[in-house]
Amino acid sequence: MRLQEALAWPNPGLSPEQAYTRSSPIPALIAKFAHITSVDVWLWMHMIAIAIAMALLSVWAYRHTTGASQKRRAARLAVLIPIFGSAFVLIGNYDAFTLLAIGIGLFAWSSGNTYFAVIAGVLLGFQHFEQAVVACVALSIAAYALRESLPQGKLGTVQALWLLGGVLGGKLILIATLFALGIDPFQGRGVYMTKDVVSSAVKNSIDFGPTLLMSWFAGFWVFIVLGFCVVKNFRSRVWLAISLLIPALMAVVT
Repeated sequence: MRLQEALAWPNPGLSPEQAYTRSSPIPALIAKFAHITSVDVWLWMHMIAIAIAMALLSVWAYRHTTGASQKRRAARLAVLIPIFGSAFVLIGNYDAFTLLAIGIGLFAWSSGNTYFAVIAGVLLGFQHFEQAVVACVALSIAAYALRESLPQGKLGTVQALWLLGGVLGGKLILIATLFALGIDPFQGRGVYMTKDVVSSAVKNSIDFGPTLLMSWFAGFWVFIVLGFCVVKNFRSRVWLAISLLIPALMAVVT
């Protein structure tokens, strides 16, 4: 999203193919309310958001890993996940603030505080509902699969479901806001779920299969393999596999 488009949010004249940009409104709202008119400030705002998101994910990974060397390794891997590279390449895009909301969401999930989880979920749902729903559903299933290995009362399925509830609330707030502004709140990313677009996405995913496979989790494949080693129960391994297949499937068809 360019600065001019952000300042014109909710952009009533957007084409159906571009209408999805109004569904991730946090950077646009910051620009409008802060009266940002400089492109340099706009880009720096996104750089800072990415840097904070990287710090959040790195600290979260460090805090929830045992052993000094493993903690450092987890922190490095959190910084090196592919999405941060994409965010820097597409600087000025809404992904920076989606990543920031995800970082806050992880801390809310592990806090054990229901109110924090709901508020963080609202932020996530308001910024990027589709990714947030997929992430929270996958997180809930993964937490259930790993329930015997996770601390009681934290990092659990119930806390992830509170986060998901907040996501749904955030989307409702966005729908109400757009409706109040006279904008069709359902015009957006759904246009990319038509048969032709999905077929093209699947074909491209097959053509670039090895690259796509690595881009899903990059260095976090190490933790996925370890996760399967930790889980001894076959049924739990199935649930863990499902939690991985959900975001993978979304990556293939979009």
